[in-house]
Amino acid sequence: MNQFANKDSKSLDIEVHIIEGAFKLVMEGQLEGHNRIVAKELEMLVKDSTQAIAVAQLSMVDASKQINSDILNPLRTLVPAIQNTL
Repeated sequence: MNQFANKDSKSLDIEVHIIEGAFKLVMEGQLEGHNRIVAKELEMLVKDSTQAIAVAQLSMVDASKQINSDILNPLRTLVPAIQNTL
């Protein structure tokens, strides 16, 4: 992302949070457990932050929607393209 921003002479202030165990739960097909721990982490981030929050993986979209509709996710960028195609 930083390389993409640098091309446009912009800089990003990004803080990455890894949610331990989330990937393992997805790989085991335990989506409810995955969504539960992701949602819990996102709740803490939303409560404690004034910055924009985004999830980077499609597997986190459902959990992010449970918490706050303002959390950015990869699907939001596809909406205009899908609307144009239809």
